Amino acid sequence: MARWCVVNDAEMAKCRALVTAIRIHGEQDRETQIGAYTYTYEMMPKLKCVRGTDQYNCMDLIYNNEADMIELGTGLSYTAGEYYNMIPLVAEKYVAG
Repeated sequence: MARWCVVNDAEMAKCRALVTAIRIHGEQDRETQIGAYTYTYEMMPKLKCVRGTDQYNCMDLIYNNEADMIELGTGLSYTAGEYYNMIPLVAEKYVAG
């Protein structure tokens, strides 16, 4: 199980929508292809939404093995790596246009 720490209602709604989408796609035996690999949604870990009070609290929860993931902006990514021994899993790149 992967535990996603969220800090507000919007993040909780996004997390719950992802949990629902993974469940529905799994029930429909859907697959997704990434490069040369094909994955089923049943292969994905189950996802649980964990509520933190703020991003620092979420980093504490991850550090204490009570959560596994958090969405962080660039500024807090440094703090997460320097003080909580965390590394990025995914990064977004925005292109104008």
